[in-house]
Amino acid sequence: KGYFRDADAAREAFTEDGWFRSGDLAEIDEDGNVKITGRAKESIVLSTGKKASPDELEAKYRDIKGLKDFAICGVPAESGDYDEIHAFAVIENGCTEAEIGEKIIKISADLPSFMRIISLLSTSGRTYLFFAATVARLV
Repeated sequence: KGYFRDADAAREAFTEDGWFRSGDLAEIDEDGNVKITGRAKESIVLSTGKKASPDELEAKYRDIKGLKDFAICGVPAESGDYDEIHAFAVIENGCTEAEIGEKIIKISADLPSFMRIISLLSTSGRTYLFFAATVARLV
């Protein structure tokens, strides 16, 4: 259990009773269901060396009517030296990707450049439409 030949890393990564410290914050309801509610470490390091907060970005877009779920995360850049910010959304049945895209563009127009979603990529799932968006880089 733990990291091979690295006791210090294992002590940092696991609790004394064997739970892995994923960095996620969660709640357990009365039925025993676990819901991820946030992150313990709240920054994504960008190419400029600046840090972006996923929660701050998510708060700007999360209340769009027609979004079932919305999350921001860092995705390693091709060079591997930094993360790019990406947004992921689950669109409710009955809403279209175009409708959500219009709402995102409208919200983005009033935000600082580093919080704007600048492009949308999409694939259709069986039940929901999913899209990933690139958020403008901090400069």
